[in-house]
Amino acid sequence: MYMMRAMKPRGKVCASLCCGWGRFLRDYYGNGARSVIGVDLNTNNLKICKQTGADLVRADLENLPIRDAVIECAECVAVMGHLENPGRAAREIHRVISSTGITFISWNNYNWVKSFFQPEIRLRLLLAARDIICDMLPRSAVMLMVKNRFLRLLMLNYGIFRYKGFSYRYIKNIYQEARMRIIFSNWLTDQGIILVEGVRA
Repeated sequence: MYMMRAMKPRGKVCASLCCGWGRFLRDYYGNGARSVIGVDLNTNNLKICKQTGADLVRADLENLPIRDAVIECAECVAVMGHLENPGRAAREIHRVISSTGITFISWNNYNWVKSFFQPEIRLRLLLAARDIICDMLPRSAVMLMVKNRFLRLLMLNYGIFRYKGFSYRYIKNIYQEARMRIIFSNWLTDQGIILVEGVRA
């Protein structure tokens, strides 16, 4: 995988930020990491990750209980679009990354032209519209929709995920404010993978 080849985790302290079920925790160990930390808010995810042998921390990305400049490699995939304040999360990531460390962070980038041709983007835009409409409705009406067997599929994950999309300019500004420098970026459908140095821009 390009991400692991670029980060070269062998002998380094690595972190999987919002580690989910531990895919990247295993990848770090498989590529010779010295120490691996998994961070997630979901207790069930952390229970699943116990089998990886990583040090696990229950925390949110905007308030990481990790000392300054101790992480040498970190990845944060498919998370930023769900955060209340992605700028604060980027600043926290910068705080914990060492001056020579690098991070991989993915961002949702909604391209309105591509949305006509990419089913995945059309679905995300539809869900974003659903969230806006449901946020304006009374809570009692939303709860009825969630419980209705015909609308249950449409309401799947409402209130848990926010399908926010970001422009590349917005993302560059986030990194500039966090004093990080983009050294690589690649857009795959609506998911942008960005490799960032943890050094001052």
